[in-house]
Amino acid sequence: MKYKFIKTHAQDFAVQVMCGVLGVSRSGYYGWLKRPPSAREQADEKALADIRAMHNSSAGRLGQRKLWQRLLELGKRWGRGRVARLMSAHGLTGKPRRAFRPVTTDSAHNLPVA
Repeated sequence: MKYKFIKTHAQDFAVQVMCGVLGVSRSGYYGWLKRPPSAREQADEKALADIRAMHNSSAGRLGQRKLWQRLLELGKRWGRGRVARLMSAHGLTGKPRRAFRPVTTDSAHNLPVA
């Protein structure tokens, strides 16, 4: 997380200063830059693509639990925590249903009450 911050702000601030402020070594940062993405990061990217597609196809209605259930039905064997982690990390949330409000009485009239 700190390394990603340094990478995104490297144009604005000196890497040496940011490493000192964040308490990481410069060699650690440059080693992280050269390192290929881990197997988990690669798998998460593929999973995130499926999660985004499912979320967009539901018009953003599905939350973490229902989206996880739909992915299970499609044969994606991921844990609910993984789906929740990826959704929250990338700002994907479900839209809650509107509360039921019965609309049966028209009280905006001048007629006498029966």
